[in-house]
Amino acid sequence: MTKTIAAHDQEMCGALFHQDNLSLISGCSDDLIKLWDSAGGECLAVIDGRGDGICSLARGPMPHTFIAGRKDGAVVLWLVINQLDFEPAIRA
Repeated sequence: MTKTIAAHDQEMCGALFHQDNLSLISGCSDDLIKLWDSAGGECLAVIDGRGDGICSLARGPMPHTFIAGRKDGAVVLWLVINQLDFEPAIRA
């Protein structure tokens, strides 16, 4: 099965599966990083790279992290938290 995602309007620098194997991360020369649901193909989040363009992506040293290299020479470590659930405490 092949799935195509029209991820960016400009040149993509790369894509990688997040360590949860459920999300895809894409980076672009337009300085946007996008997180995608890899099964459905919908965009979950758009992150401003805070530079003049993203030129590389890599998995981070810990779960829920990834690294983006920027064209201005900076390397940025990102932490991604998909969802936080807070269950109310049940008292007996």
